[in-house]
Amino acid sequence: MGDVPLYQRVSVTGRLDGAHQFLLDNRTHRGRAGYEVLTPLRRAEAAVLLIDRGWVPFSGTRARLPDISLEAAAPVTLSGRIAQLPSPGLASGAPPPTRARRGPGSPVTERG
Repeated sequence: MGDVPLYQRVSVTGRLDGAHQFLLDNRTHRGRAGYEVLTPLRRAEAAVLLIDRGWVPFSGTRARLPDISLEAAAPVTLSGRIAQLPSPGLASGAPPPTRARRGPGSPVTERG
């Protein structure tokens, strides 16, 4: 769907792949910490799409992740908007990005 403009409303049919979904950590909603649930949608003879199924709250410990299991053996039709992937957080063990300014209002992000 690379030729579809961002934020265009679409409807797609496929099977949600609960075996390969994941939680995107360090997301907030209304000031609360949590995760975004990202689930692949496998479509017949088309590219797999990553579906943002929404936000779930942080349980207080990463040793006990929220239950995001789903039973979706039958095809589903979903409607939503095309968007880019959520912005990345900091990689574990990697230094945080540093900012250098070349002039007013023109930040440059570099890796240290």
